[in-house]
Amino acid sequence: MNNKKATKRALLTSVMALVMCVVMLAGTTFAWFTDTASTGVNKIQAGNLDVALEYATKWDNDGKVTKWENAEGKTLQFKTADGRTDNILWEPGCRYQLPELRVVNKGNLALKYIIKVTGIETNHEVVPGEPNLNDVITWEIKYSDDAVWNAEADTFKAGYSLAPNASNVVTIKGEMDKNAGNKYQGLSIDGVSVTVYATQMTAEFDSIDNKYDKDAAYKGSQEFTSGTHVLNKGGVALNPNDVAVLVSGAGTDVTITGGYYDGGSGGDNICVWAKDGAKVTIKGGTFTVGGDANGAGNSVIYSTGGDITIEGGFFQTDYSWNGKYYVLNQNNSNPGTITVKGGTFVNYDPSKGDDNLGGTFVASGYSVISEKHGEDTWYTVVKGTGVTAGTQEALKDALTRADTTGSNSLTVKLADGEYTLYNVDRAKTQNTELTIEGAGKDKTVFTAGDMTVTDANGEGSSDYSYEGSDVTFKNMTVNVGTGNYKGFVRAKSLYFENCTIEGRGSYWGIGSVVFKDCIFNSVNDYNIWTYAGMDFTFDNCTFNSDAGKFVNAYKEEATGTTKLTFTDCKFVAGTENKPAVCLKGYKSNAWDVTFSGCSLTNCKTDVATGSNYYLLDQGIENATTVTIDGKVVWENGAKK
Repeated sequence: MNNKKATKRALLTSVMALVMCVVMLAGTTFAWFTDTASTGVNKIQAGNLDVALEYATKWDNDGKVTKWENAEGKTLQFKTADGRTDNILWEPGCRYQLPELRVVNKGNLALKYIIKVTGIETNHEVVPGEPNLNDVITWEIKYSDDAVWNAEADTFKAGYSLAPNASNVVTIKGEMDKNAGNKYQGLSIDGVSVTVYATQMTAEFDSIDNKYDKDAAYKGSQEFTSGTHVLNKGGVALNPNDVAVLVSGAGTDVTITGGYYDGGSGGDNICVWAKDGAKVTIKGGTFTVGGDANGAGNSVIYSTGGDITIEGGFFQTDYSWNGKYYVLNQNNSNPGTITVKGGTFVNYDPSKGDDNLGGTFVASGYSVISEKHGEDTWYTVVKGTGVTAGTQEALKDALTRADTTGSNSLTVKLADGEYTLYNVDRAKTQNTELTIEGAGKDKTVFTAGDMTVTDANGEGSSDYSYEGSDVTFKNMTVNVGTGNYKGFVRAKSLYFENCTIEGRGSYWGIGSVVFKDCIFNSVNDYNIWTYAGMDFTFDNCTFNSDAGKFVNAYKEEATGTTKLTFTDCKFVAGTENKPAVCLKGYKSNAWDVTFSGCSLTNCKTDVATGSNYYLLDQGIENATTVTIDGKVVWENGAKK
């Protein structure tokens, strides 16, 4: 009985287990027998795109290059036919060339590239209203296949290619027009650069074809997302919808001090764009942008939540949109700020502000001067009150009406013609910050004093119009006459930029005096007396003297130490007569003189100092220090 029950119980349990298994089986999938097999795969290596620019440093007797060195970041020098590179001065009819350049593919990917040469364009004004030295220099830039540089596009034809380890050579030569006039004397070309833009080319095959990178774009734009940066070499956007300089993010700070910047064309292109809290300060340079795909105008300067301050520069676009030139523009919903304290804007008045938001971009204490240049109107922002004049009578009238209340600053823009401030409304020109800007050295002549008045001491035409003022002269010829004690009496400071100084002045105020990019001409006399003034700086100036006399450092009173600093200056004598600087003194004056990078032609060597840079009169030897190219050559009464 018991055995039967046990058997029945066992059978029942087995049946139930079987049922449960069936139920469980219905809710699962089958498990398959498995095994694994694998193989190693060679590492996946990204290709390397690496282009280099090199220049020739050695040649054999046949002129074949025997040595190349890295050119990136280098300042290359033009050379003469005999290989000389020092103190090269361009003159009508001369021809110079750079060392050969070589583009090298140092990566393991094939590449295509273009070459862009900037700084030798003739299609924009280096100094508004001034002659451009490039206008009288013919450039011959040849590629290895004899293709010639496209001056209009500032580039070689696109599509040059290089396989890995391959290279191509570029030569650059310049010839100055033999008929170039005197207005080109002393001019310079700054910021010349050669840039190679490379990208991938259709060479390597993937699993489909070799066309996957046929649309690879050239990268010419400069983008900054953090840190502080200074730009002065220019930049070019090479593709549609590009930006020449893009600055974004709070804490990103970019200052532009010079160079040529082109925002490109073909899409929504922009020259300079500040966004998302970034800060941009423009102190100088030329800025432009092309049209979009339909030829409509783009923005030269654009802010989307960025802060842009413009203190100088030249801004232009040839394309308009709905009849307006978008030289300065703000985003409507996130405008940021644009503040203008200087610069010249073609066909755009920055005092009108944004086209939709209105207001003004011009900072408080500044004003706008407008001038016609052919069919264009140039708007220049100046400090304080701005006046323009086309004649001497118009200048008198403008100064009479000028209101400098509050700013105590006055800017005078002069057209072609002859002008003076001698005895003209001194209330506006004394004890102020005064800027006088001409239309060009060959167009505007400005006279200090009355050249027809003389007396026994030569002081009859001394000009007191600038007493107590900080005065700037730009882009003009300044006539200081001849004779003793002429010039600008009791001016607080004087600054001359891109001026030709005719005659020989003696009075140069009571403080600092700066001459930048100026030419001094004299007839049978010194170029300048540093009789009045305490700190003289000559930067990239040319002294031309038919008499072989240049700087007479002379004082009749002991006024402390007077500094004279000459940087990259040229002294050219018609006849050998005196050294570049003659140091003199009536009452044991002290002089501190520095020369850096200067060139001397027909300057006489002084017997006592053994130098053609300077001579010293007796009585000032112990109070004079002379430094030439970083080396002290005279100190404590003795030659070093």
